Amino acid sequence: NSYLSKNLNTESNLFHRSLFLSNIKKIEYLLHDGSFGSLERIESDGNQIKISVKHPENSKPVTAVFLRFEKKVDVKDEDGKQKSCRIAIAFSMEENDAQWSIKPLDPGQVSIYFPADKETSNLRFHLHAPFASTVARDSVRDCSANNELRDHLANLIAESMAAIRDQGLLTVKFLATLPNNKDTLPSFYKPIMDRLIKEFKDKKLTPMKQGGHAAAQKIYRGSTQMSNLISDNELATILGKDCSSPLWVANLPEGSQREKDFLSMLNISDLTTEKFIDNLSTALSDRHESVMKWLAQKEDEWYQQLYALLHTVQNCQDYKEKLKKLRIIRISDGTYKIGKECFFPNDEVECDDLIPRVVKGVYTSGTNKNQQENAKEFLEAVGVQE
Repeated sequence: NSYLSKNLNTESNLFHRSLFLSNIKKIEYLLHDGSFGSLERIESDGNQIKISVKHPENSKPVTAVFLRFEKKVDVKDEDGKQKSCRIAIAFSMEENDAQWSIKPLDPGQVSIYFPADKETSNLRFHLHAPFASTVARDSVRDCSANNELRDHLANLIAESMAAIRDQGLLTVKFLATLPNNKDTLPSFYKPIMDRLIKEFKDKKLTPMKQGGHAAAQKIYRGSTQMSNLISDNELATILGKDCSSPLWVANLPEGSQREKDFLSMLNISDLTTEKFIDNLSTALSDRHESVMKWLAQKEDEWYQQLYALLHTVQNCQDYKEKLKKLRIIRISDGTYKIGKECFFPNDEVECDDLIPRVVKGVYTSGTNKNQQENAKEFLEAVGVQE
C-alpha cells in the first residue's frame, strides 16, 4: 500500500510505468479499505498504444494514447558480449474534433522498462532501452554500451518519421515535438537531434504549403505575404535552376516558436524580399519571354499585392535603384514599362496612347486601404508621375 500510494498516485506515473512493459497487459490491485484499481495496456494496429488507468476513488478510467515504435538491436554489453535488446520510443497523442495529432511532452522520460526518475533528456517524447544504470535504476551511466543503445534509438527515431508522415501526423504542429538547439539537451542525447536533422535534410519529411512533404535541402521559406502571392510553380519559373514543386515550406501559425526553432536548423533557403527582387531581376533578363507570359496572366489585384510587397524594401537605396530598372509596371494597353516611363491616370484619362498610364486597379483594388497606399507609394518611389 505504501508503494502504491507513493508511485501510482498520478496518471502520469501509471501511464509511463506501463508503456514499455511488453509482457504485462493488465494490473489490478485491491487496497486495505477494499477499494479497487487497475491499469491496462491495449495495443492496436498502427503502433497505437492505449493505456487505461482506473483509480480507486474514480468510477471512470482515465485513458492516454501513445504512438510507439520499437525494434530489436544487437549491442555489446560491458563484458564485450553481443546481446539482443528491445528499444522503443513513444509519442503522446491527442484527439480534437475526431482528428488525432502528436503533442510534445514536457518532460519526456527515459525508461529502463520503468522510468529512470533522475534521468533528464529534455526531449519531448519517451525513450526506452535496457541502459546500464545506477544501482537505483534511476539514471543512465556513462559507458560505451549505452552510447551504442543511444545511437540505435537515434536511428529508430529518424526511421519513425516516415511512418508518422504516412499516417498523416507529420504536420507543422508535430515539429514542436522534435528537439532543437534551444532545448539544452545533455550531450548524451544531442546525437538524437543531429540524426533527425540529417533525416529531414535528406528525406521528404518537411511539411509543405501546397501539401505533401519535401527534403529540406531543396525548398524555401518566405513570409506568408510572399508565399501567398507566389505559387510553387511561379517560384520555379522565377528561380529556374531546374526547380520543381513543391518549393514553399508550410507557413507557421502565430506563436509557433518550437516549430520555427526546429526548421531553423535545417538550413532551408530563406527567400527574403531582397532575394526575391534579385531573382526576379535575373529571371527577367535570362528568361524574359516565359516570365512575361506568366506576368501577363495576372489580375490587377495581384499586382497591387506585388507592389505592396516590394514597397517593404523602399528604405534600402540599392534595392530602390534596382526596382527602378525592372520593367514590371503594368500600363493600360497591357504592356509593361519601368516606373519613370509611366504616369498615373486621372479623373478624365485612364488610357492614353501618348502618355502611358498605369492601370488604376494596381493600386485601387479591393478594400485593403493599407495595401492600396503601399502599392501607390511603391509606384511613386520607382518613378511613376502624376
